Amino acid sequence: MHVPEVTTRFRGNYMFCSTRSMYFSTTSRTDDLFSLLYILLYVFTKRYPFSLQRQNETTVAYYKRVRTEKQRIDPESLCEINNAKWLMKYAKEISTYEFTTEPHYNKLRFIFQSNLLDMDK
Repeated sequence: MHVPEVTTRFRGNYMFCSTRSMYFSTTSRTDDLFSLLYILLYVFTKRYPFSLQRQNETTVAYYKRVRTEKQRIDPESLCEINNAKWLMKYAKEISTYEFTTEPHYNKLRFIFQSNLLDMDK
């Protein structure tokens, strides 16, 4: 069961956090799954999924620009841009989840297992 949505303090790394957390909202399991996507992209591509060059701007302005970029790019396109097509099924699945959605963990596990097996080929 989820707690009600409220405004909270930001916690975490803004490169890996969900868009919801960048708006200081209560996060859910769905947000954790998006964070996992961003972390996996980083681990396998060796670069931040939203690594925008910092310009002559404040930290807050840069933070807002990263947040805008996260909103602009859908997760499937993000996988394609980062040459991580093997994560596209995962991204497509979690994109259907809402705040209160109970994730289909067995389906997500199957997606990971089948993709890892395909990587060995």
